[in-house]
Amino acid sequence: LLSLCETVASRMRSDDKCGSCLTVHLRTNAFHHFSHQSRLLGSTNITGEIYREACRVFDEAWDGETPLRQIGVQMTQLSGEPYQQYDLFYDVQALEKEKAMQKAMLEIKRKFGKNAILKGMNLEEGGTTIERNRQIGGHKA
Repeated sequence: LLSLCETVASRMRSDDKCGSCLTVHLRTNAFHHFSHQSRLLGSTNITGEIYREACRVFDEAWDGETPLRQIGVQMTQLSGEPYQQYDLFYDVQALEKEKAMQKAMLEIKRKFGKNAILKGMNLEEGGTTIERNRQIGGHKA
């Protein structure tokens, strides 16, 4: 799920877009499709925020037993400008630091390729990000 959220967030950042509605799509091994969605308080393209909400929606949607064949994450209600609704305890400086880090990562990936920066978990057995980054639209060419 994290890998999917990273891909969605990265694509939105590269297009200077933010989304405010998250949808998690699930397909069972019997090819039954269902999805759940959630509207965020503000628009975002921050991986961590998208991932936290995707986990919550996934846990709400999946019964924990039905075998899944496919999982998808989608952001809609796209806009060109992010807007955030903060509470009194929100760490705005941490958000700005995260945005700057993700912008730097995007520039490195543009210059050196999608596999230039990876999370350690992508190097473990079963990690799919490296292989998916070599594909076109997630499919073998």
